[in-house]
Amino acid sequence: MSLRSCRGAAPLRPYAAAVLVASYALGAAVAGAQDSPPTPYFDARAHTPEYVGPGRELPPPEGLTEINVAFFGPADANDPEWGDAWRGATLAVEEANAKKGYHGLPFRLLSAWSENPWGSGVADLAKLVYTRGVWAIVGGVNGAATHLAEQIVVKAQLSLVNPGGTDPSVNFTNVPWMFTLPGTDDRQAPLLGRALADRHAADGWSVVTTTDRDAASAWRTISAAPALHGLPTPLHQVVVAASQSNYAESLVDVARSGSRAVLVLAGARDAARIVRALRLQDYRGRIVGGATLGRRAFVAEAGADAEGVVFPLLFDPEQPEALAFVSRFRERWGTTPDFLAAHVYDAVQLIVDAVRRAGPNRVLIRDAIATSPASPGVCGTVTWDPTGRNTRPLTLGIWHDGRTGRLTAGVGDAREPKP
Repeated sequence: MSLRSCRGAAPLRPYAAAVLVASYALGAAVAGAQDSPPTPYFDARAHTPEYVGPGRELPPPEGLTEINVAFFGPADANDPEWGDAWRGATLAVEEANAKKGYHGLPFRLLSAWSENPWGSGVADLAKLVYTRGVWAIVGGVNGAATHLAEQIVVKAQLSLVNPGGTDPSVNFTNVPWMFTLPGTDDRQAPLLGRALADRHAADGWSVVTTTDRDAASAWRTISAAPALHGLPTPLHQVVVAASQSNYAESLVDVARSGSRAVLVLAGARDAARIVRALRLQDYRGRIVGGATLGRRAFVAEAGADAEGVVFPLLFDPEQPEALAFVSRFRERWGTTPDFLAAHVYDAVQLIVDAVRRAGPNRVLIRDAIATSPASPGVCGTVTWDPTGRNTRPLTLGIWHDGRTGRLTAGVGDAREPKP
């Protein structure tokens, strides 16, 4: 074969021919390697970020009268979306202070929040961090808030314990100040894949997500998981606007599609409205959702339509390590804690323990959290992976009679609506 351009043009020069041959060979090599996963230059999942800067030598400040802890969420126990988070944090601080706080100094929660956390909410959090002597942050109540808080801690150099965000990328930024308690979306994905496959989703399934950041991030992570690779392309993939009062019109095709299962990724209250819209249109298949569908805010909105909904169970109130906490929470607030309340409680407890072991020093508190003994919290034992994510095992849960429980063989059949 002659290396000539077409229509009798001049022959290619030697170096151009060499480039062409090399390019062809490289393209063939790349094409041949497409079936094998690439080797990453840097794998954040296996890397433990460390802080090697100054600060450990600083003595406690003089005149300290209390130990301030920031809370990135609303300070309102009756907030319909996030009230349980404040309840869990308040209970933990009350119990810490009942045990004489830190050497007699009380712990104090300082809240920063607004309906627009991207605006004044994160600005208020920055003010707390830089002007109120905050030693650590509990937050955020969801993934978007956690990413916002992360931008502050990386500059201010203090610990953030995340009780509500499940986006794994929070801990893939090589920031040594970030710790995530709930199981992240990539660890929830195999459970969701199993829950779908159990209902013969290979015969057809659909997915509904909202436009908010957390739902989009969850679908991006979950859709790439090997657990879903054995399933066909969804019959319908519907994206609906968040914070709508009625989703019925948007979900007509999904309800009538014949899908054996529907995956719902949305905030707790939006997910409840989506589930209600599907059931009101007589959809009788399995509904599977992200961890937010295990929230008390979900069942409060969904009512009887929550029956049989399956989700990753991040907190089991029936486990031995949770029973005493559930009893104290009910006595204090008159409700059963959900996974957000329980994880916020554990987050505050981790910070309290770290302050007691390390003293009021931001860097030493970080070190103490990172090396916390593998002791059980109310959600189970906390053990960090190299990125600062909790490695606690996860399982599937199901709603039944307004309560969450573990999904076991045959139970789903009994609790789901009958065709």
